[in-house]
Amino acid sequence: MTTREWIAGQGRRIDLDVEGDRTITMTTQTEQFLSQLPGNVLGGLRRADALWDQYKQGTRTIPAVVEESTEPLNAEMQWDVVICGGTLGILLGAALTQRGWRVALVERGLLKGRAQEWNISRRELTVFTELGLLSAEEVEGAIR
Repeated sequence: MTTREWIAGQGRRIDLDVEGDRTITMTTQTEQFLSQLPGNVLGGLRRADALWDQYKQGTRTIPAVVEESTEPLNAEMQWDVVICGGTLGILLGAALTQRGWRVALVERGLLKGRAQEWNISRRELTVFTELGLLSAEEVEGAIR
């Protein structure tokens, strides 16, 4: 069995790029597809895989972005608004903070990115525009 036959048997499509006798590049169909997408999707996937491997091996240090305390809050703290979490609350809190508001966000779990389907209408999103929290372009970008 030749090397080419063995690789083909492993479910790989073979595209060989030979420079002299030293360099052979083999790509999978997935790699070929992702490398054609805009925004370096393949590179992003490889970085995500590397980070995941570091996380599984325990070699990835995760920076602390949330501070926890059992101490009571200072009675002199002043907030413009206190938001009780949730995905929409986090979005609202971030938008208000960008506009100079003092925001306290109370969240039950870890504050982290979320992938979820939104159940909000375009009309409901325009409230953010009317309040000056999001531009029309930002609302349109959220819908896409």
